[in-house]
Amino acid sequence: MVIKAMNSAGAGTGDLVSITLKSGTVVQSAAIFYLIPLAGLIFGAAVGSTSNLGLALSETAAGILFSFAGLALGFVITAIITKWLAAKQAFTPVITHVIKSGFRPPDSLIAIDPVCKMAVDPQEAPASFVYQDKTYYFCHPACKASFQREPGKYL
Repeated sequence: MVIKAMNSAGAGTGDLVSITLKSGTVVQSAAIFYLIPLAGLIFGAAVGSTSNLGLALSETAAGILFSFAGLALGFVITAIITKWLAAKQAFTPVITHVIKSGFRPPDSLIAIDPVCKMAVDPQEAPASFVYQDKTYYFCHPACKASFQREPGKYL
């Protein structure tokens, strides 16, 4: 798995590392991504159904229209907060220590899915396919099906 992390442990390329997230990061990010748009939706519904703005809409239609507007506003606010937090690196994982330097699994344990470029263990790959006398391993049968349709596209 490849993720972007702050390298406070001085890890090098190929090192097997341990990473951590700040306490409460998962809860905070879930709140931002789910609760802000939900609050916008509810606020929009309340404003639309209770305010008489002189629109030629029924109370229900105004509630629905303002609900979508509130939801859209919630997504915009979420995007702004996310960019601000990304700039602060508030949700960026931190490499806490190096478990093993220069770690590299033996080549026999690694195959790269030619469609999605994901590393796959040949012993546990859910799908494989022989093409031009070479066996290709896939992370999912859908990747295999894509490869079978257009192998030249992925090689």
